[in-house]
Amino acid sequence: MPEPKRERPWLALAAWVLYAFLVAATVILASTTIRLRKELAAANERIANLTRDMGIERGWAATLVSPSARVSKFTLTPSADAALRGRATVDPATRRAVVVFENAIAPSGHTFVVWALHGSTPVSLGAVRPDAKGRAVLRVEDVGDPTTLTALTVSLEADAAPVSEPTGPILMIGSFGD
Repeated sequence: MPEPKRERPWLALAAWVLYAFLVAATVILASTTIRLRKELAAANERIANLTRDMGIERGWAATLVSPSARVSKFTLTPSADAALRGRATVDPATRRAVVVFENAIAPSGHTFVVWALHGSTPVSLGAVRPDAKGRAVLRVEDVGDPTTLTALTVSLEADAAPVSEPTGPILMIGSFGD
């Protein structure tokens, strides 16, 4: 006579435990994969932004080292604070300029504005936005026709409204005349 089958409840339990483990591992693996894909996409976006920013910075660096660049150290007028310093580099090939300032701390309610002089006609190149220590860099995409650019000036303007020509005192002049 055949021997009766023995029940093995531990085998069924082991199978269920293994099944539950595999389901849990699959869920964890899937969620980890999703999270890592999101992190990878974010990292790729950061890399793309940094690559774009680096290209922009290389363009501005090229302005500073261009063999045809013209450099002018600003001269202070009697109206200027003696600590104010500035230098401008203009690349005629690209029409770009980089204007650097030290100690550019304007009185409350006022802003320094940089002007390009083409002959005697002033054209605003923008406001100077210094950090807390008075350091500032103004990047100018287009200074206008570099063959007619004679100087850059810096005026002190009231914050109230944009101006089409200097209304405050001229504090600095950087000549590009030959």
